[in-house]
Amino acid sequence: MEGLTSNEQKNNIINKVTIFTVPFDSEQIIEGSSFFTNAFKKNSKEHIVQQAFKFHKEGNIYEAAKYYQVFIDQGYKDYRVFSNYGVVLKDLGNVQEAELLFRKAIEIKPDFADAYFNLGNILRDLGNVQEAELLFRKAIEIKPDFTRAHSNLALLLKYLGKLKDAEASQLNAIKINPELGENYSNLGKIYKDLGKYEEAELSLIKAIELNPALEEAYLNLGNVLMISGKYMDAEKFLNKAIKIKSDYAIAYRNLSICFYIKGERILALEYICIAENIEPDEELNKVLKSFFEKNKIIEYNNFQIKNNTTKFENEILKENPLIINRFVEQELIDSLYEIRSIDQSFYIEPTYGNARGSDYSLFKRNDPIINMIKNDLISIASESVHSEIIVLDSFFTISKSGAGLVSHNHLSDVDNLKGLNLSENKFSLVYYLSIGDQDCEEPGILKLEDPKQEILPNNGLIIIFPAWRNHSVFYKGKKDRIIIGMNFYRV
Repeated sequence: MEGLTSNEQKNNIINKVTIFTVPFDSEQIIEGSSFFTNAFKKNSKEHIVQQAFKFHKEGNIYEAAKYYQVFIDQGYKDYRVFSNYGVVLKDLGNVQEAELLFRKAIEIKPDFADAYFNLGNILRDLGNVQEAELLFRKAIEIKPDFTRAHSNLALLLKYLGKLKDAEASQLNAIKINPELGENYSNLGKIYKDLGKYEEAELSLIKAIELNPALEEAYLNLGNVLMISGKYMDAEKFLNKAIKIKSDYAIAYRNLSICFYIKGERILALEYICIAENIEPDEELNKVLKSFFEKNKIIEYNNFQIKNNTTKFENEILKENPLIINRFVEQELIDSLYEIRSIDQSFYIEPTYGNARGSDYSLFKRNDPIINMIKNDLISIASESVHSEIIVLDSFFTISKSGAGLVSHNHLSDVDNLKGLNLSENKFSLVYYLSIGDQDCEEPGILKLEDPKQEILPNNGLIIIFPAWRNHSVFYKGKKDRIIIGMNFYRV
């Protein structure tokens, strides 16, 4: 049950060829273009484009945009204008028009590496990771020493779970530009996901040496040290990240975890409240705040790492797994087919084969039928674990013949931290809307481990089990197999 998540992608990938920060109203420019066209129609094509470049270089984006729009309105074509104007519009959030402009630049100049790179960034952000990867590779083919293209490709491959390929691509970026701190910071993140914590630590220290103002490197180094159990060192680097970026919510959150594990429970609650104030919609902040509030004790004035084994109750599920049935509305199935889905075959583990699915935010859609199933499943899950719950992930998957999941669980690095024990209160739910073709060699049996159990589901079946239980599936039927998945915490 694997989907996509976009937070890390948005936060961690360097995606701008040129950074311009002066705001302007692009819609106003477009609407007023006839005025500017009349004003500038006596100017030559070259004069218009040179003025545009001049204003752009000076950071006068409003004036530059006027000239770019006039240039285009007069029917002139120059790949530089389309590309530069695309960068402006992308930075303003007008990604659809920016996408068209970058495609126009490529049409005019098919060997323009920057346009492929910028278009790749836009499509990546829109969830079209397949074409984004091809565009980054095309930019590198045209311009082999394009450092940022190598780096962005590496982070996209990391996002897709292709960690060894990501490592190779990031090392290429470092080989081209060994003085760029961001390259080592990105490599450190890849090493962390590979479980190479010592290499990750060294790479992130190198990033900080090259760029002492790189707050992300301090954050990532703090995260690696926290995973390694070095909580005091982690605290030091997380505080440095906050000193550079005072509203760094994830740094406050990770600091709260360090304090909690060290026994400084009052500070833990204080810092998670700061994180939640900065990012009130982040579910993990809510989970930790609830957990800390329910486990408040007198603060310990020492630095010994404690293995807290507090649980809310001994009996969490009456059965493991818990099996329930719910009627499936055809309207719900139809609505999932209308949602833009992503080809799951581009991911390594745990997904493989012919399947499509959503990202991890299905329940955030403003759709009556999705809201209905969201409320129903939350109610069912809450009753099953005898507690209020917080949903971390929600997604759907449509599997075709040859689709499957390798053995995996749904625990994160944070869930696995000793002394925090979130894993004790995290669960996974799968709801089978359509089981597809059962008259085949591989009908899609859910195979749970520890202990080994095999479940052949029926339409409408809901299965809830602890998130630490490994599980796998393989399906080879002719009809589509459709599930909704949910990972949640008991709070």
